Amino acid sequence: MFQHPLSPVIESAHHIPGEIEGGIFVIEGNGGFPTDRREALPLSYQTLGGLSYWTGFVGIWFIIGAILSLIGTATILFLGGFVLEAFAGAAGSIVGAIIMLVLGVKLRHAKRSIADYIASGKAAILEDGLKCTKSYFKIVGILIIIGLIIAVFAIVFSVFATSFLQDMFSQMYS
Repeated sequence: MFQHPLSPVIESAHHIPGEIEGGIFVIEGNGGFPTDRREALPLSYQTLGGLSYWTGFVGIWFIIGAILSLIGTATILFLGGFVLEAFAGAAGSIVGAIIMLVLGVKLRHAKRSIADYIASGKAAILEDGLKCTKSYFKIVGILIIIGLIIAVFAIVFSVFATSFLQDMFSQMYS
């Protein structure tokens, strides 16, 4: 069986079993999906190259944003005189900057792994990059869920606060 040097190769037992057929990686079995057919997974190195570029680009901007956020936080603390109010505002900014930094590093690692895979053809390198991309999306997904929960609480709070304030003002002026 012919194996192209840039074709993905299964290197350990925890991968989905497959083989190279005509320069295309073929997944055997259903891979956990509800179908038992074999499917070809052609990998476009042009697409992977674009993915590598954009993950690197977005990763760099996440890192730059985190650094600017930390500089802004340090400025607020310095100009605010290190008072409690400044620390309270800075805490959220520091947490946000750390999250942005972690996301940026994940994307930069994914970029390097994908670029290394394109150069070497080793599937383990590509898998490492895809794991970093998966971690990035998992963190972003968790942050979206947290944001939605906070939004629901804010809406419920605003409804109750509005009702309370209306009752309070109607009693004051009646």
